[in-house]
Amino acid sequence: YKFDSNGNLKLVLLDDLKANYNGLYSYFTHYKEKLVSRDISPEANDFDWYKFGRSQHLTSAICESKIIVGVLSNGYKYSIDYNDTFVSSGGTAGYAMIKIPSDSDYSIYYIQTLLSSKYLEWFAYWYGEIFRGNFVARGTKILKKLPIIKIDFSSATSKKLHDNISNTQKDLNNLQTRIDKNNGNKRKQTPLQRQFRTKKQELENLLKKLYDLKDKDNLIPNVSDIYAIN
Repeated sequence: YKFDSNGNLKLVLLDDLKANYNGLYSYFTHYKEKLVSRDISPEANDFDWYKFGRSQHLTSAICESKIIVGVLSNGYKYSIDYNDTFVSSGGTAGYAMIKIPSDSDYSIYYIQTLLSSKYLEWFAYWYGEIFRGNFVARGTKILKKLPIIKIDFSSATSKKLHDNISNTQKDLNNLQTRIDKNNGNKRKQTPLQRQFRTKKQELENLLKKLYDLKDKDNLIPNVSDIYAIN
C-alpha cells in the first residue's frame, strides 16, 4: 500500500509491484497459493490477491506518537511508540492504540502515567474480562471507561501538576531505557536503578496529590499486589 496524491492509502497494483518492487513481487508470487486461499472480504481477484484481508486500520498507526496497549495483560502494558509501528488488534487479543490529538493540551506521558497507575489498573482489574493465569483483557470497551482525571489548563496549579507528572514519567522512561541498555553491567545499572526508584516514588506522590483520596488512597492496592489477589 502507498499514499496517492490525495493522501489516501491505495493498494500497489500488480504491474507496479513487478516493475518497481520486484523483490516484494517475487515474495508474493512464491506464496501465491496460500494468499489466494484466504477467506477475505471483499473477495480477492486476479489483480489484488495479495491484499490485506482487513485494511481499515492501515493508517491508524501512522502518527508522531501513540500508546500501545497490550489488551490481554496482568501488569504494566502501556508503552509509547514513536516509529509508526503496526499492531494487530481485535476483541480480547492483540493490541490497542491510544493517540493524543495534535491540538490537545494533554501530554502523552500524562496519559501513560494514569494508565499505568494503581488507580486505573484497579479499575481495569474489576471491569475487564479475567482469563486463566489472572490475565485481564482491557480492550477498547474498557479503555473508554477508564477514569482519566481532567486538567484545568487555565489553572496554573492544575497545569503545573500535569506537567510535573508528565516530566517525571518521561524521566522514568528514559531511565528504564538506560537500565535496559546496561543489562549485565551491574556497576552502571545499580545507580540507574536507584534513580529509577526515587523517581518512581516522586511520581506516586504526584498521583496521590492528583487523585486526592487522602486516607482512602491506601485502600487501593499497588499494581504488583492486584495480581496477587485470589
